[in-house]
Amino acid sequence: MLIGNHSVVNTTPHDITIIGVSGATVTIPTSGVLVRLSSRSGHWEIHMGDIKIFARDTLVGVSLEEDGSSFSFDAIPERPTTFYIVSGIVGRHLKERSDILIPMNDPNDDPIRNDNGHIVAVRGLKRP
Repeated sequence: MLIGNHSVVNTTPHDITIIGVSGATVTIPTSGVLVRLSSRSGHWEIHMGDIKIFARDTLVGVSLEEDGSSFSFDAIPERPTTFYIVSGIVGRHLKERSDILIPMNDPNDDPIRNDNGHIVAVRGLKRP
């Protein structure tokens, strides 16, 4: 989708509807390309003499899934004319990138909710 002279790629699994200040509405459809957090846990043993120590580590990364394949989001170069919309939790891990936006869905952002309390629209997009 184009907004101004920028391509906007919605990498969340949901369409994002934005209701602007004037009341105008725009919906950014999901692109089918998903950016998600991924984690790997490792277990290993360390021997110190006759003493065995167990250790565990968790590595959290961001991966991009497209057409059933997955690779690191870090492999995607930043483009000055492209913004990627990601979830808030993914955005926190990519906040150093200038091409990342997240939906304004925090309670302080005043998102629009349906009768069941589910967010159906947001007021805009923001940097993480």
